[in-house]
Amino acid sequence: MTIIQRLPDPVELDHGAPLENVDVAYCRYGELNAKRDNVIWLCHGLTSNQHAGPNGSRKGWWESLIGPSQPLDTDQWCIICSNVLGGDSGSTGPNTPHPTDAKPYATRLPILTIADMVRAQRALLDGLGVSQIAVLIGGCMGGFQGLEWLRQAPERVSRSLLISTTAASSPMTIAMWAMIRRLILTDRDEGMGLGAALGSLFWLGKEGMENRFGRAVIAPDQPVTFKPYFAVEQFLEDIIARKAGGMDPNSLLYLTRAMDLFDMNNAITRLTGPVELVSYQRDWRYPPDQVETLKTQLEAAGAAVKHHVLDSKTTHGAYIFEPDTIAPIIKSALINGTPNKSC
Repeated sequence: MTIIQRLPDPVELDHGAPLENVDVAYCRYGELNAKRDNVIWLCHGLTSNQHAGPNGSRKGWWESLIGPSQPLDTDQWCIICSNVLGGDSGSTGPNTPHPTDAKPYATRLPILTIADMVRAQRALLDGLGVSQIAVLIGGCMGGFQGLEWLRQAPERVSRSLLISTTAASSPMTIAMWAMIRRLILTDRDEGMGLGAALGSLFWLGKEGMENRFGRAVIAPDQPVTFKPYFAVEQFLEDIIARKAGGMDPNSLLYLTRAMDLFDMNNAITRLTGPVELVSYQRDWRYPPDQVETLKTQLEAAGAAVKHHVLDSKTTHGAYIFEPDTIAPIIKSALINGTPNKSC
């Protein structure tokens, strides 16, 4: 169940006046213990939200990993995941009514940054009476948030597990987001589907497309037209029809721009807790060599850093699409922080 928390104070923004009346939507799996020191803080990726675990009929993006006796064991831990500032699932964002006319903010919000998102998250945890995160876990954009946590408030994070994350977005990623935003700005309805289809070419990659579809055709006995003939064409048409899973187009504009602007190169100067990094061999967006560079930077800031390089069938997003690949590392990361089981 989603809980909406109104923050008591305005949130400072990097590119605009402080934002007032900010709501943060979050889900909680498991209970806080008496000391409130058993929190696992999940930072979601670009197209995810706070619904990480089991939630009735709605499937969570890490549902197989969250629950009693699962890697993220709700009998021991209190797992909290909040929708980012600028998101479209309950937190203040483009679909939130503007205070002056009650119409959605749309693109009237200032440009948002990963730092803005983390400021809102810190305020949420303050309101929940949680001063310390036992383990912070984030992948992709969630990993960016994790790095920002380590810059803003390293003393509040005991351990970190950052997945598919580099210190900054690459020029290739920035170019991809620019093209997707152009499609959306040209036609918000059609552009969302086309943008998702374009993105799928990058997520799956050449090898993924070969393995999944090859040159299979849909109906070889039917006349050939300009409609989908190959299975891969139908796959793209299905993605276009889903329009990126119904995500708010304006939210995608804001979140991709926030990822563009993120640059943590040499910005983290002091760390107190250990950090584990995970990269995937086929992930062109966050390749192992760039994650290794991040490891070197974090070590220079004083952290004990371990870098796991995994294999997968997916070029990007394997931690979501193939959760079994990350499960053993999550279990290992939690061994060194055993919470009080009495909740």
